[in-house]
Amino acid sequence: MKAPDKIYLHGYSFSDEPVKSWEREPKVKRGVTGFKPQYAEYIRKDALLEWLEGCKKNPVITDLQKGNIQELIDKLNEM
Repeated sequence: MKAPDKIYLHGYSFSDEPVKSWEREPKVKRGVTGFKPQYAEYIRKDALLEWLEGCKKNPVITDLQKGNIQELIDKLNEM
């Protein structure tokens, strides 16, 4: 099974309860409590690196921009 490129962790602003599961889409419905859920979006590192490599191949961007993209790729690889 392929890992999703993005996942969403949900919770409520008044609750310190740890998140027990993740979803592929952000929740938009209000929960049982009537409060709108809040979420944190996480992006798979490999998906982001693939996208950045594709950006470097764009013929429209300058060498300076390619250098900046490479710096970002290097920083992500350090994490």
